[in-house]
Amino acid sequence: MESYQDSTVDSNLGKLNNDLYEVQTIIRQNIQEVLERGGKISKLADDSDRLAGKSKVYFQKTKSIKWEMWKKTYLPVIIIALVIIFVILIRVFVW
Repeated sequence: MESYQDSTVDSNLGKLNNDLYEVQTIIRQNIQEVLERGGKISKLADDSDRLAGKSKVYFQKTKSIKWEMWKKTYLPVIIIALVIIFVILIRVFVW
């Protein structure tokens, strides 16, 4: 059996191999970029979960601070009003 070699076939095969290598390189780069994006999305989801937890803690703290401020503002007034009412009631019913 004779071996037949054609220079145009070799040239076309070489070009095809180069094209395939370029496509393979592009596919590898795309896969790498997708993996990096996936990592960034995962980090973003983790950050979002952490932020949601911190916002719940913040809400609870603000609620507590609001109650403390209400007590500091209105409790003395309520106590004084109750004392005045108590004194008036004692004067009315005792005297």
